[in-house]
Amino acid sequence: MDEVLDRFGAPHRHTAALIGALEAMGRDELAAAGRRRDAIFMQQGITFEAGTDGSLVKDRPFPLDLVPRILPATEWDHIKRRLRDSHERVMATINSFEKWDGKYDIAGALSILVHTAYHLGGIRVALGAIRSKHA
Repeated sequence: MDEVLDRFGAPHRHTAALIGALEAMGRDELAAAGRRRDAIFMQQGITFEAGTDGSLVKDRPFPLDLVPRILPATEWDHIKRRLRDSHERVMATINSFEKWDGKYDIAGALSILVHTAYHLGGIRVALGAIRSKHA
C-alpha cells in the first residue's frame, strides 16, 4: 500500500513503533506539534513567499513533515552509501582546486555548503519543535 502500511493495512515491521507512537500521541498533540514547528519556523525565518504583490499573505512556514519517513535498515544503508559517495565527490571537487581565483570557484563551493546547512538547520529546528513538547 505504501511505505508505512502493507496492502492489507497492517504496519510493516520497521514502522510498527512509529504507528504506536503516533497512536499514543493522538491527533491533537500531533497538530499542536505542527503549530509549534510553524511558529518556530516563522520566528527564525524558515519561510517561503506564498503571496504576490498586493496579497495579504507574504510568508508561510517552510513545509516539513512531522512524521519521519521510516526505512528498513537495508534501504537506510543504501542512502548512507549514496550520501557518503556524494560527500566524497564534493570534497574531491573542492580539493581539486590548486587556486581559488576562478570567477565561480569559491562561490560554487560555498553555495554547496550553505545549501546543505540550510536544509540540515530546518531539520534540526523541526526536531526541536517536536521534542520540546516531550522535554
